[in-house]
Amino acid sequence: MKKLLTTLCVAALAFGAKAQDNLLQFFPNKEGSQIVSKCYDANDALQGTMTLTIAKNYEYYDGQELDINYVMEDAVGNTMNQGTIQAQYIDGNFYLDMKSHALSPTIGQYVSMSTELSGDFLDYPNLFPDPMMLKQEFDMDGGEFQIRSADSKQVIASVRVYNRDIKGTEKITTPAGEFDATKISFMVDVVDNGVEKTYHGMEWYSAGAGIVRSEIYDSHHNLQDYTVLTSISK
Repeated sequence: MKKLLTTLCVAALAFGAKAQDNLLQFFPNKEGSQIVSKCYDANDALQGTMTLTIAKNYEYYDGQELDINYVMEDAVGNTMNQGTIQAQYIDGNFYLDMKSHALSPTIGQYVSMSTELSGDFLDYPNLFPDPMMLKQEFDMDGGEFQIRSADSKQVIASVRVYNRDIKGTEKITTPAGEFDATKISFMVDVVDNGVEKTYHGMEWYSAGAGIVRSEIYDSHHNLQDYTVLTSISK
């Protein structure tokens, strides 16, 4: 589990081109680039839109950090929440702010302009050509984040992601194009007023695009909602 960081350790050493080449290009690194994803329910009805904009790219001797502005909108374009998440590359490993998971209606129902999000980073492996090698060499962490009242700081809902497992690689077709993606399964517990609900999740991520598709299922394996990448500008 990786706690939310605001900065990476700055060193005087220059960040070399060789290190840059070894990093997983999980997101476009150019400032101003945008990634747009849309979320649908099990009946394919639009539920919301998440727009990510690369705001700042920091480079260090041992990695990178991206500040990514996000805007969550409902089905008719009203802003539900907005803020900044971080993505980090540290010593060749990639970490993504868990707040990015709030787009799903299963979790996003607790989010509004009067709430704030805080929590951990989740780690993601680099893409290996052999899926079996991928599973053997990377043990994935879980993490938690909270949705709080912006005024009182009271926890409205808490979300725990765990049992993350790499299932292999496959091609995924989205409105933004076709991607070679790594498939990851996970479990999600959502606690609301002391009541815990457990969900199953699946997500596919691809170098240069991030999460290109994700799906949430209830405890009976019925699809609840899915999120799909619709456009990416680099």
